[in-house]
Parts: sequence; structure tokens; C-alpha cells
Amino acid sequence: MAVRSRLPWPWRAVAGTCVLVVVAGMWWWGFDFGQIFGGFNRKEIEARIVAVEGENAALRKENAQLQAKTMQQVGLSIQRLSVEREREDAWRYHLLLVRGGNPKEEFVGQVTLQVTVQPVAAGGPSPRPTILTLPDDQPGAGPALGLKFKYYQRLEGTIAVPSGSVVRAVTVRAFESGQSVPRATRNLVIP
Repeated sequence: MAVRSRLPWPWRAVAGTCVLVVVAGMWWWGFDFGQIFGGFNRKEIEARIVAVEGENAALRKENAQLQAKTMQQVGLSIQRLSVEREREDAWRYHLLLVRGGNPKEEFVGQVTLQVTVQPVAAGGPSPRPTILTLPDDQPGAGPALGLKFKYYQRLEGTIAVPSGSVVRAVTVRAFESGQSVPRATRNLVIP
């Protein structure tokens, strides 16, 4: 007597493989729906990651363009300017001059300050403001206003004013040696 199976073994292997594929597919499908119902959607997360990567690439490109543009702006600017009372008859100024780009040579020149000073009123009408020009009106300030730098230079010094006077405005102009037109100008109004 011979016992024979209904399907030969190669067909059984194919049927078993198909059953395993169907079970794996159902498991994967159930896992996906379980994540969606549980609040985690893999496809949505992948879409967000792609969007963020695209935005990151665009921002990097814009950053590179802005850096290249900034490096081409070869010029002089007065970045910071502040004036504050030091004593009853003196005010202290601080300023920062900066050159953009990649300069090859040093900038040589001088800064002038035009200072509007308001004398203290002695009970009557307010006196007219006076204008001081440094270094012309205060020659001792001349050396502190000289410029010689490649990338940046800080300047600070003292403005002598009549006792009790108040500085109302300051205009700073930076001149290159031999030039009569300022390369940079900055105004400060003090309330």
C-alpha cells in the first residue's frame, strides 16, 4: 500500500510561501493602521521630513547668497555710536568703524565730530545751542580721531563742554586721507 499526498512537495512550498506572504502583508497592514489609530502616521512624518529638508536646502542656499553679497560690499560704516556724560564739563563718546569685504590695504584717514551743545537755562529763555567741531575746536582731541585700520577700529574720547551743558546731537563723519567727501556718516540725537 502506498500513501500519497494530494499535492506534490513543490506545490506545497509555493502554497506555504503564499500563505506566509499573505500573513506578513496582513501583519504589516495591521501594524500601519495600528500606528495611524495610535496617533503616529509614518507617511505623514516622512512627508514632513521631506518638506523640512527642502526648506533647509533653500535656507542654506539663501545664506550662501547673503554671505557672498556681504563679502562684496567693500565700504566703510560707523556701526556703533554712543555719547554719555562723564563729568559736569565732559561727555565721553564711543564709536566703532567697520570695513566690509576683504580689504587688501589699510584705511587711513580721520574722523570729525560735530557736537550740538545746549547750555543750561538760568531761569530765563533757553540759550541758543552751540556747535563744537572736533578736532578743530579742541585740537587735543585730534590724535584720538585718527584712523588707521584694515577691518575695524574703535574710537573713544572726551568732549569738553561748558560746565552743566547738555549734548543734544552728534554727527560723526569719517574721511579718507586726501578726500573732502566723507566715506561714512552717522548721526545721534540725544533726547
